[in-house]
Amino acid sequence: MRRAREQSGYIYKRGGWWVLRYRENVLEGGELKRRQLAKQIEQVSPAHMRLKRPPPEIENKAKAMLQPLNNHSYTPEATQTLGHFVERVYFPNLENQKRASTVKGYKARWASQLKARCGSYRLRDFRTSDAQRLLADIARGCPDLCRSTLHHLRSLLSAIFKHAIQQGYLNGPNPIREVGVPTAPEGDDTYAYSLEEVTRILMYLPQPAYTIAALAAFTGLRRSELAGALWENYDGQELRVTQSVWEGHISEPKTRRSKAPVPIIPALARILGAYRDQCGSPKSGPMFKSEAKAGTPLNLNNVLNRMNPSGAQ
Repeated sequence: MRRAREQSGYIYKRGGWWVLRYRENVLEGGELKRRQLAKQIEQVSPAHMRLKRPPPEIENKAKAMLQPLNNHSYTPEATQTLGHFVERVYFPNLENQKRASTVKGYKARWASQLKARCGSYRLRDFRTSDAQRLLADIARGCPDLCRSTLHHLRSLLSAIFKHAIQQGYLNGPNPIREVGVPTAPEGDDTYAYSLEEVTRILMYLPQPAYTIAALAAFTGLRRSELAGALWENYDGQELRVTQSVWEGHISEPKTRRSKAPVPIIPALARILGAYRDQCGSPKSGPMFKSEAKAGTPLNLNNVLNRMNPSGAQ
């Protein structure tokens, strides 16, 4: 075993590899601790099997690996695992920046596909090649996964490392920038119901599902915008979208264009008028009101569950 020249580490053989052992301050559980670490440098070539000391090219590689540490290019925060950073830093910040539905989607992608595969990497050690292999492994292990899903996973990783760079945890380019999305099946085209199909579906729906489905079909509002519809924003000809409701979270509509008044065709106006009369002709408040909690929007999941108690798709 030999101390690498001009370094604080040692180079030795283990399991057919040249290995660099060194000490470093690392962040664990929010505390800075001094740890002894080891990294594989390169497999031992047949020509070097009998050597006791590493050849110059191995020493040079060890020097390059330790140079960022000796130059203090890394912050202690960069030694935390990717999983710790995502769950303790990235997601809490995201919750202050994004809609609740968006955060839930990001967390689901992280938990289902990424955490087990890359959560144990140290933040500073995750490379472009690691991300490329990760996406390839996911595509290979989940052959039915659509290419758009792989693209979403790549985008999430890119956003995570962008935040780490912005906050000073890392220096240099985003390691996800050059990662390509593997070949995968394209998703099915979105199906649009015809007017005849919509009319036939509505015939079988009771209230309030009937009016909710009609409003969705004839306006194209998002599910969260349906839940956030207010009577005071409806004048018989147009409906202004001023809020979005998702699992109890009330926020602004998703985009600026979403706030534009939505025209109401005569057939839909008649449906809304009849439903309003049935509700006691309210002047304000949620169009679809919760019976369990007065004055709050109806949870559309409850409507769906009542219509589909078996859970069949």
